Amino acid sequence: MYALYGTALFVILFMLAAWTFVLWQYNHSSYRQVTGNSFLAVLFDKGRYGEYLIYRFLRAYEKQGARFLFNCYLPRENGETTEIDVMMISKTGIHVFESKNYSGWIFGDAKGKNWTQTLPRGRKSHKEYFLNPIKQNQLHIKWLKQYLKDETVPIYSIVVFSERCTLKKIDVSGADAIVLKIDRLYRTVTEMNARVPLALDEHRIDRLYERLYLNTQVDDQVMQKHIETIENRVLKKGIF
Repeated sequence: MYALYGTALFVILFMLAAWTFVLWQYNHSSYRQVTGNSFLAVLFDKGRYGEYLIYRFLRAYEKQGARFLFNCYLPRENGETTEIDVMMISKTGIHVFESKNYSGWIFGDAKGKNWTQTLPRGRKSHKEYFLNPIKQNQLHIKWLKQYLKDETVPIYSIVVFSERCTLKKIDVSGADAIVLKIDRLYRTVTEMNARVPLALDEHRIDRLYERLYLNTQVDDQVMQKHIETIENRVLKKGIF
């Protein structure tokens, strides 16, 4: 009996120690510093958690001088904004990530306006439609280039889906973008960086980071206006 209690106590202490380490690691992360989001706020929000996972899979690049930015609101026409989920500024350029923390089966192609998420529901299945993430990221990059028009820097587009989904039929033909599940993210970025030349030194990385950082520190009014604009555009025209 005492041995059983001892084992249970050990398991509890081990779990507490593990969670304490995870929390400490999160609170000392760049994601926490840039976003200000608490660990619980991220853990219970699929969108935020997907963005954090991208950072977590790639944070080793910080040791090589890379800098990360999250939820960057850049100006576009008519006083509107476009929001970039995650950016990594590294020696090879700027990697722009569109995070899709979805489950189910995913179908889509580079040219279509919408992609499809198929979810099991008993013996039947239910379909949801979402905007083409390749085109979404193309739009983000368009306005990023406009914002940095006096800078010449390579920009790479990567769409990241969660491990909870299955990419059933994805056609990226003709698109200058990569679509993958997050478990392949680090290897893919590493292989990509090995093929392209170095473009930025430490000073330019820091300068670009400081220039874009302010666009991640917007108030709630800007965020709400951005959400309302997107919702109205999709409802009225089905475009972004």
